Amino acid sequence: MCGIVGLFSKTSAIEENLGAHLGAMLVQMSDRGPDSAGVAFYRDPAPSGSSKVSLFSEDAQQDWGVVRDGLAAAFGGDPEADVRASHAMFVVDTDADSAQAWLRENHPELRIMSAGESIEIYKEMGLPTDFVQRFHLGDISGSHALGHTRMATESRVTTQHSH
Repeated sequence: MCGIVGLFSKTSAIEENLGAHLGAMLVQMSDRGPDSAGVAFYRDPAPSGSSKVSLFSEDAQQDWGVVRDGLAAAFGGDPEADVRASHAMFVVDTDADSAQAWLRENHPELRIMSAGESIEIYKEMGLPTDFVQRFHLGDISGSHALGHTRMATESRVTTQHSH
């Protein structure tokens, strides 16, 4: 009883408004999955030799600056950060495997949602309408994206069980 949506941009007009379009699609799928929502955006590839990591924190007061400063100390540079609700995406000056290893060692309280060159993953429990607003999907541009709404049938309603 879940819902899946996707959009591949073939024009710059769609690319610039990809998040708004995907968000509207998720809202339309709310009755197919009112328990949680998640998205994967492909956008702004990391520079050569760098990677993107999307992180989730259960702590609403998470100090993402501490994470950014630690990544900078470990790998140099000034990691770009994009904080959206309970998640943050960082562009770090290292490969994805090294970034993940450092994060697991130094911030085991964080959940790594994605690591790579282009993908960013955000997911959270709650109504898709609320998810679209909290994560400011309308602000996101990109080349393509997937979204999912979930109606829990067998497991608990948690961020970890979101798709």
